[in-house]
Amino acid sequence: MAVEGNSFRWFGKTLPKTLADVRLVILSDLHYGNPYCSQKHFLRTVDWIAKTENAYCLLNGDLCEAATRNSVGDVYDQIVTPKAQKRQVAQ
Repeated sequence: MAVEGNSFRWFGKTLPKTLADVRLVILSDLHYGNPYCSQKHFLRTVDWIAKTENAYCLLNGDLCEAATRNSVGDVYDQIVTPKAQKRQVAQ
């Protein structure tokens, strides 16, 4: 995934038909930026995916906390700003 301006750009991958097995990791409800989010475990998972043959990841929403003054979450409890959350998750 990459960030372009104010939006995310989608990346996909077509898997080869000769692929015998796949390790699919689904990341959802990360809420990066929330004080209860474990950055250590998230980064360890990303590292495992990168190093593991035939491992692929499906990102399934709520990756950032991104609370604002007008949202349900508490903007003051976040460990980094919504802008920094977006930048760090998309790296």
